[in-house]
Amino acid sequence: MSGWDQGWETRPLERGPVLATPACALTLPGGQVLRLPYQRITLGSAPDNDVVITHETVSRYHAEILRCGEGYLLRDLESTNGTTLNRVRVREGYLGVGMDLVLGGVSLRFEAATDVVDREPLKAQKLGEMVGESEAMRRLFAVVQQVAPTDVAVLLQGETGTGKEVVARTLHELSRRAEKPFIVVDCSAIPANLMESELFGHERGSFSGALTSRQGLFELAHQGTLFLDEVGELPLELQPKLLRALESSAVRRIGGHRLLNVDFRLVTATHRDLSGMVARGEFRADLYYRLNVIPVYLPPLRERRQDVELLLRHFLAAMKVPPDVGEAAVARVMAVVEGHELKGNVRELRNLLARTLATPDASLLESHWEQAEGAEVPATTREIVDFKSAKEALVVDFERDYLTGLMAHARGNLSAAARVAGLDRKYLRHLLQRHDLAGDR
Repeated sequence: MSGWDQGWETRPLERGPVLATPACALTLPGGQVLRLPYQRITLGSAPDNDVVITHETVSRYHAEILRCGEGYLLRDLESTNGTTLNRVRVREGYLGVGMDLVLGGVSLRFEAATDVVDREPLKAQKLGEMVGESEAMRRLFAVVQQVAPTDVAVLLQGETGTGKEVVARTLHELSRRAEKPFIVVDCSAIPANLMESELFGHERGSFSGALTSRQGLFELAHQGTLFLDEVGELPLELQPKLLRALESSAVRRIGGHRLLNVDFRLVTATHRDLSGMVARGEFRADLYYRLNVIPVYLPPLRERRQDVELLLRHFLAAMKVPPDVGEAAVARVMAVVEGHELKGNVRELRNLLARTLATPDASLLESHWEQAEGAEVPATTREIVDFKSAKEALVVDFERDYLTGLMAHARGNLSAAARVAGLDRKYLRHLLQRHDLAGDR
């Protein structure tokens, strides 16, 4: 960018896909606003600064702005004429929204902002394990393609079932760490009292039941990618330890004395509003800023319905279903989802396809929507039981329906059924026996 009055110029930003990133916004003399999405921004008269100020009172490397902790830190770089923040000369100080800073004799105003970097959507309908032909998905492909080769932390945001783990895996596969481990941690599935041991590991005898030493997931992810799914469920008391590990690139096992160096690329995901949790004191602000370097939004399926048929065919290819069976299944699913919202997004669509392949009974597919949407089931007539019992009952009903249809489709051939379902043959037999469907198998 150049051609501004009063000698202002800055390095051109690296252009990329549509991508909302935290940015430092500086209001320049004359009212123009410059947005910079860098972690570190240098200001001075030397031509290699991010913001070049050609003024006699400004030193060659006058000051820097760092994005860290809960916001932005302004630091004077031993300039000749000093740096002033809200009329107070400082060596360093945190910048607040609307604060005035003066470098030598040049005044600027600071704001926190969001920078939107743009690039044309990719033409491809697939990137790694990601599939879609809608513009929203092809723009997401462009984001992932740009960010994947870096080690920058990525926060994936979106509704449940939108495919956040698929995006995380694609980021890993397109990175320089692709040949190293990809470790998935579901923070919502690990009990709070076991979370620290799972992440950091423990030494033998460090607590009751610690019969052997055990590596933590941070160690297992060394040189690879660590994916923290549902990071919003991370216990508040554990968050400072996670932040310390990320900032020092080192962990100490529970009961251990040695610091173990770890090097991994961090990708996190959540369906929750982390910024709102920060405001309510439910999530640490400094950890949020550490995770939210590159925020990426995954659109729900209702915003990209043109991807539904492509996704179905993608799932069928992975299941290795015969072409005639697959085409019939696609037609049935497309007819069923017409007019429905697919609240469970891609995950719900995949499960519906599996159900379609498993049973020829169309009424069972329609009942899926009645269960999901509560259609024509008055609340007063439903039997309210504890959550665990209700969930187990639904799982049992689903397994029985699925297995009945699966074996009918495979004409009773256990090996063929196992291949279609993607299950181990012995485990499938175990499921059939559990539901009294094994017969002579």
